[in-house]
Amino acid sequence: MKRTIKLVLLIALGLIGPMRVDAFTGTNGMGDNGMGDNGMGDNGMGDNGMGDNGLGDAGFNDVRFLDWISGRDVDSTLGDIATSTERAHTFKYVYGCAAGRDDYRSVTIQLPPTPDNPSGLVTYKFHGNYGLLPSWVQGQPLTFRGKEILLACLAAHVNPEGQTVPISFRGWKESGDSVDMYDGEQSAYSVRSACFLAYQDNDSIFVAGAGGYDYGVLPFGEGSESRTCVNVYGGIGLRCPHVPEIGICNDYCEVVGGTGPGTGVFANCVVNGTPAVAYTVYLMPQ
Repeated sequence: MKRTIKLVLLIALGLIGPMRVDAFTGTNGMGDNGMGDNGMGDNGMGDNGMGDNGLGDAGFNDVRFLDWISGRDVDSTLGDIATSTERAHTFKYVYGCAAGRDDYRSVTIQLPPTPDNPSGLVTYKFHGNYGLLPSWVQGQPLTFRGKEILLACLAAHVNPEGQTVPISFRGWKESGDSVDMYDGEQSAYSVRSACFLAYQDNDSIFVAGAGGYDYGVLPFGEGSESRTCVNVYGGIGLRCPHVPEIGICNDYCEVVGGTGPGTGVFANCVVNGTPAVAYTVYLMPQ
C-alpha cells in the first residue's frame, strides 16, 4: 500500500523562481540539475502574463513579461541587472522543460546603461529541451495539469549545492509520449536517483522528491546523495526547503519499464490519495 504523508511545502500556482546557473546543456532527455533551491520560489508566472498568454508571441511581447524579466517589478535596491540575470536563468529552465529541442526564442530588454553596456540593451536566448508542454509553447494558456508538469520538471533540476550536475530526465510529456533518450543514455546514466512529484490538494499544487534506490539498482558511492535534493536511499527532511523529501519513490509509485541498472521509470504515483505527476532522474555512477 502506498504511504501517504502531509507535505510541508505549498507551492502557489505557477510560481517557480530565480536560478543561478546556465540552461540545459544536452539534448533529448539530457539536462543538468544546477538550479538553486530559490528557483522554486518566484518565477512570476502568476503575474507576468505567460500563464495566460502561453509561450508564443503574445506571451513574449506582453509588457508584464518584459517588466518581470527586466526586474522592474521588484525592489530597485536589488539591482536591475542582477535580478534580470537571475530571472533569465529561471526562465531558461521553464522554457527548457516546456519546449522541444527544436524550439528557440529570444527577447531583448532595456536595462540601465553601464560602462560595459552603454546602450543597456540585453538579449536573452532560450532553447527548448524536453518538449513537455507543446500546447503552452504554441500560445495556449497553461492548464492546471500543465502547472503540475512544469513544477515537477523544475523540482527535478534543483541542486542543494547550487552546482551543475548532468542528469538523465525521464517521464512523459503532456501528450503522453515519453521524453526521448539519446543513444547510450540509458547505460551511461544507470543510477536511479530520485523521483520528483507534483500533485493537487484542493486548488493548490504541492511538490516533493523521494529517493529512487532499490536493491536492483547500482547504489551511489559516498557523498553521492548531495547531487540532488533527496537522498537516493530515502529520507524525510528539507535538504532543499522548496523540495521536501518524503521517503522512497516505491512508497508512492510503481516502476515500469524494468528494474535493472538504467531502466525503470516511476509511474502511476499517488500521494495522499491524489494522483501525482512524476519524473524520474538518473545519474551517472560515481
